Amino acid sequence: MPRRAMRSRFRAVSLCSLLCACGLETAPEIELGGRCREADLEVQVEAGHPIPCQELLRLSANYRALFEERFGHQSLVGIPIRYRDRDFLDDAHHTGWRYADAIDLGRLNWAELPHELNHVRTGPGHQGWCVDFEPWSEEVLRVDERAYLGCR
Repeated sequence: MPRRAMRSRFRAVSLCSLLCACGLETAPEIELGGRCREADLEVQVEAGHPIPCQELLRLSANYRALFEERFGHQSLVGIPIRYRDRDFLDDAHHTGWRYADAIDLGRLNWAELPHELNHVRTGPGHQGWCVDFEPWSEEVLRVDERAYLGCR
């Protein structure tokens, strides 16, 4: 195997190992009640959700635009925004979650999208978020995440 191909294969295996080790698992399957798209922003709505897909797409696009004004464009090709028909996504009461292949948001939690977009930008974990993301979140979104992120 040529040296260049070996390096590429090693990088791919290393990246996969890193993603798996850091918790970017595959999103669980859900029963879809709707799906809509605008460019690379795809919204999927779980069956039973009370808000139409086009309205959730509009809200998602607005929050994404706010995020991108400060942090730049984050490609969402292959990463749909899935609005679940529940308030909390798990027993730990998460209202948003970034998977390797999707972003899940609780029923009415579109304001959590910038947090999850920041995971697309920075990866798993919250290292460094107190410096740039959290102050912006407070100023622009009026969402204080200092305690959650462990900011001083």
